[in-house]
Amino acid sequence: MVKIYTLEIRVAFDEFDPPTLASVVPSSGPETGGTAVTLTGTGFTADSPGPNAVTFDGVSATSIVTVNDTTITCVTPAGSGTVDVVVTNNFGAVTLTNGFTYYDDVNFKEMEGKVVTGNTRGSVGDGAHVGLVAKGETRGAVASGNVQGTVIVGDSKGAR
Repeated sequence: MVKIYTLEIRVAFDEFDPPTLASVVPSSGPETGGTAVTLTGTGFTADSPGPNAVTFDGVSATSIVTVNDTTITCVTPAGSGTVDVVVTNNFGAVTLTNGFTYYDDVNFKEMEGKVVTGNTRGSVGDGAHVGLVAKGETRGAVASGNVQGTVIVGDSKGAR
């Protein structure tokens, strides 16, 4: 006589929602890339099966670290213009449309190590990014718009 056995296999698994992406901070950086950014959202589960991937206009970010379910840190690749930021993992993908803006950093490189004084009125067009980048401790004020003033490199006291 032949005996027939039936084997029933049940598999339990957790169902996860796709990720969401609310912000990228800072939301701009130089075209050369290299900006350390923090992405905030949900569904970035650090223990998810598979990694979280981050792209800026389709180019992979580097140094991607999933801090927790709501935070990822990474470094931007080189790029230009205003681009979409995408987070992808095994639970899905999410796009933050126009989530990051690259700016031309040529003027910043030319200014490194120099003291700038004088009137710059009329030398910068609308929408351009102007700034001073100081290495080390700084003291002074940083503002935008029609600004006159002084930035003093010193002991990190002052407004920003």
